[in-house]
Amino acid sequence: SSEFKAAAAQVNANSATLAQAMGTIVGPKKAAEFQSAWANHVEGLLAYSTAVAGNDEAAKTTAAQNLDGFASRLALFFSDIVRNELPVKALTDVLSVHDTHLVDQVDAYAANDYAKAQQMQLEGYQQMLGVANTLVGAIQKTVKPGLPVGGSQTGGGGTAQRRDDLG
Repeated sequence: SSEFKAAAAQVNANSATLAQAMGTIVGPKKAAEFQSAWANHVEGLLAYSTAVAGNDEAAKTTAAQNLDGFASRLALFFSDIVRNELPVKALTDVLSVHDTHLVDQVDAYAANDYAKAQQMQLEGYQQMLGVANTLVGAIQKTVKPGLPVGGSQTGGGGTAQRRDDLG
């Protein structure tokens, strides 16, 4: 439907913005790697939704199985950029939980159980917010040693220095 196409276009736009933001942290090569992994993940979720809408049980099962692989790939990516500050298995597990929330939301909506769909959306949001905050903390810890000392305080006549430049 046109609504599905519009939603998919918005998700794609959000994905591009997310990849661009990742690029400012991890550089263009890693950002492209992230965008590829993230796009596969999003496509997997859209494939599941399409299968549910079409009552295609085989495609639904395949899409659900594929989501597990996408979670593993994203977990490897995130663990790598935070220099293994967060373990791959733990990241895979929390990303898989998020996918479970999304799959359950689609299933509930398709069954016209809108209260459960809303509950899954809220639980999924809260859970992923926790994951995002954990990732941000690990990313900050990983990149902090390379940041200038003083940050925004360098405009008062001083010059920024990298931490490794200080005796």
